[in-house]
Amino acid sequence: MKPILFATLTLILNFGYVQAESNGSPVKSKAISLGSFEIAIPAGWLYKTVTQINMQVVTQIFHPDKDGVFEVTSIISLPGKLTQDRMRLLTNLDSSVDLTWQKWDKLSGYQYEYTEAGKFYRQWWLTHHNKIIFAVYSSKVSDESLRNVIDDMVNSLAISK
Repeated sequence: MKPILFATLTLILNFGYVQAESNGSPVKSKAISLGSFEIAIPAGWLYKTVTQINMQVVTQIFHPDKDGVFEVTSIISLPGKLTQDRMRLLTNLDSSVDLTWQKWDKLSGYQYEYTEAGKFYRQWWLTHHNKIIFAVYSSKVSDESLRNVIDDMVNSLAISK
């Protein structure tokens, strides 16, 4: 077994997370397929997949030296076309909250940010045809230095073929 492969397997088995690397060399970002979606994860960031109590699979992406976590959940296809009105209902936000339909590369949807109980949140409800990706970034503070990094990850999201 090659040392890098052994080290990677040990990392996964012992700690449950993986660093985005290519052949053992750090890269600016690495596009990875995580089942029903693909995303480019920046160098130095780690990811792990967690199955929640309700059996929902969530991919958590984080930087070990920064506060905050970016979580992505892909919801399987829903029947019928997902219109802007249907997606707006899925946000579960009060209709008085103003949301604007936006495009993120291959996906479209809504984005909302807020602070609650001392935590900062940015949420996305994204779709392509009848498939949905829900993403949320949360941290103790709004870190403007990470905004572009998170935006780049959101823009890299795509539904797997």
